[in-house]
Amino acid sequence: MRLEYLPSVLQLQQDIQMKQNEVQRETRKREKMDKELTSEKKDLEARTAEIKALQGQLQRSKDDNTRLELQLKEQRVRLTTNIFTTCCRML
Repeated sequence: MRLEYLPSVLQLQQDIQMKQNEVQRETRKREKMDKELTSEKKDLEARTAEIKALQGQLQRSKDDNTRLELQLKEQRVRLTTNIFTTCCRML
């Protein structure tokens, strides 16, 4: 190799090294972002599952409440009927 090309070759090697370093940084950055994205997706899936479970519990509670309200109304009707029947007998 001729000495006159040495500075150009050294500069090209430096440029290549800089580009390689930049690519490595970008690769690490992307890997970190991919890892964070995966973690956030898992967190979102877990929260979604928790929401669905809570919605199921809420629906069951509403159903229980409706059933209990109906039972209460039936008991009130029976009690009213019993009171009326008792009062009529006393007359």
